[in-house]
Amino acid sequence: MIIMKATKILFIFIATMLMEACNNQQKLYTIVGELPDSSYNGKTVYLCDINSNANIELNSRVKIDSTIVEGNIVRFEGIAPDTAFNCRIDVDYHLFAFLILEEGNVVIDFANQQSSGTPLNDEVIRIDKYLYDWRCLLDKVREKLKGKDDEFETFYREEHLPIAINQLKKDFLSHSDDAVGYYMMAEFRLGFEMNKFMCDNCGPWLRNKKRVKSLIEQVNAQQATAEGKIFSDVKGSDVDGNIVSLSDYVGKGNYVLIDFWASWCSPCHKEIPNLKQLHQKYKDKGLTVIGVYVWDSAENMKTALKEEQITWPQIVDSEDEATYTYGVTTIPHIILF
Repeated sequence: MIIMKATKILFIFIATMLMEACNNQQKLYTIVGELPDSSYNGKTVYLCDINSNANIELNSRVKIDSTIVEGNIVRFEGIAPDTAFNCRIDVDYHLFAFLILEEGNVVIDFANQQSSGTPLNDEVIRIDKYLYDWRCLLDKVREKLKGKDDEFETFYREEHLPIAINQLKKDFLSHSDDAVGYYMMAEFRLGFEMNKFMCDNCGPWLRNKKRVKSLIEQVNAQQATAEGKIFSDVKGSDVDGNIVSLSDYVGKGNYVLIDFWASWCSPCHKEIPNLKQLHQKYKDKGLTVIGVYVWDSAENMKTALKEEQITWPQIVDSEDEATYTYGVTTIPHIILF
């Protein structure tokens, strides 16, 4: 009886240990990607966290793991995080890929900058595929309505865009506090409605991320300066370096059209002939055109003013006050006061 009792105790002890070992088994990740040639062999490559609160620049990103390229293969192995998050692998300036770090085997496609093989990474591919098909259909309609700009714009705004917005809202609600949701908030460029929806519905994990905080600030700024709101004053400098304010022009009984632009921006240059036409036609009839020069040096502005023969006043937004206040993220950006 004693022997039997000891055996039972030993059996229970071993079973308990095995159960604890199973429960404590660490979740692992493997990341594998093939490079186009052998020129990268021997190079150290880093896996970096891109949704941390560090700066987005490469040398400021939080490094999660490192590996040395062998046989044209980038390979990482490690313990998966409890909460999956967004990463980036940079082999060089032109060769990189995004992924979500989670348990399982992640396959990197450097050519298409895609990652697959795990649930969240596959979900990103599904959403990207939907957007790709949506844009392909839009291109077909654009070609069909070539030369009918007003008709195409109506189709896009009233029919095509709402379809995508409605679908992506459903997708976001399924990922409102995870790495797929972060990807959508960081990468999507579908306008104010979608941005506001994501900001209003994102969870606490997402709200703590730097880029999400910036998007929330941007949406709040756009709401505060939407059509019908009283203008918000901002300061900058003129072409001679003197301090000027938007209120030097707005609120004087006339209409003021401001154009956010930069010398390196090709679409901005394409808009200049239209602004010239407005300036010439209405400058003596109550319209003032103002340039708000952003994200560039004053020296480049002076060169561009001379080359384009721009004569209307400029406000140099060297401190990004104007773009921040009005939630400007792309240029040209035009507002009528």
